[in-house]
Amino acid sequence: VAAEYRQVAEKAEARLEAVAVYKRSTEFQDLVEENNSEPIMEFAKAVMGEIKEKNPE
Repeated sequence: VAAEYRQVAEKAEARLEAVAVYKRSTEFQDLVEENNSEPIMEFAKAVMGEIKEKNPE
């Protein structure tokens, strides 16, 4: 069980790092500057959906 939990935690950590990298990216910053919220909301929904899927509580 501990090894399984560790794998899930490592995957979650990798995803969070990917999100952090994307949020620092020029593409994301340009969307924020342009006040283009649609792609940002789609990205947020995808991240939240994945979190809920993995952790349905």
